Amino acid sequence: MSKFYIEDIVHAVSMAKKVISIHFSANSPEYSKYPEGFTLTNVTFPALEQVAQSIVHGDKTEGIISGTGFGNSNIEEICNTISFNTNSIENFEYA
Repeated sequence: MSKFYIEDIVHAVSMAKKVISIHFSANSPEYSKYPEGFTLTNVTFPALEQVAQSIVHGDKTEGIISGTGFGNSNIEEICNTISFNTNSIENFEYA
């Protein structure tokens, strides 16, 4: 079971208009590419309208999120696209 859900990430980034720094579990595929984490600035999938309904109903959904941002080890890499599974998230914090 995931510690974080699609609704958590979309709420933080798209609804609260925050930038978040995501750290991935060491055994995840995302960790091999972003060992120091990834700063997510925009969520492109799923659509806000879809997730807003889940939030209203109190749903907690695991799955794939896509968005843009940059790797925490090289902030010059602006506007990279990333897709990751919520099961891969170790923690996140507001950046």
